[in-house]
Amino acid sequence: LPPVAFRWDLLTDDERLTASRDLETFVNWLVSRYRLQRQIPQCWWHHGAYIEELSALFVAWRGVMEVPDRTYAWLVWHEELSRLLGRLREHWTTGCTPDQHTASPTPIRPKNPTDWEGVD
Repeated sequence: LPPVAFRWDLLTDDERLTASRDLETFVNWLVSRYRLQRQIPQCWWHHGAYIEELSALFVAWRGVMEVPDRTYAWLVWHEELSRLLGRLREHWTTGCTPDQHTASPTPIRPKNPTDWEGVD
């Protein structure tokens, strides 16, 4: 997985398998290293927002690791880690605990934009 942005839905099956294994390794390291067991539940991979947020953090981490000549890159990465944890806490709460998974509710969306109130 290169240190560039990507979309999960555009990856081939083989690319998705490799990317998911790499992301899992990264998240396991992240949770252990920074003691984030309460912030990132073990079932994070069941929650789309967590997958996307952690994927972005992983790509940024790989960029820091693979382009080491940026003096402040590690500081910026840690600032982004802090922001990510804030977003997880404020916007992407799962209801999960370290020992129990809670399924995310399926969002209810209008079938098309004309169903939105105020849209002609």
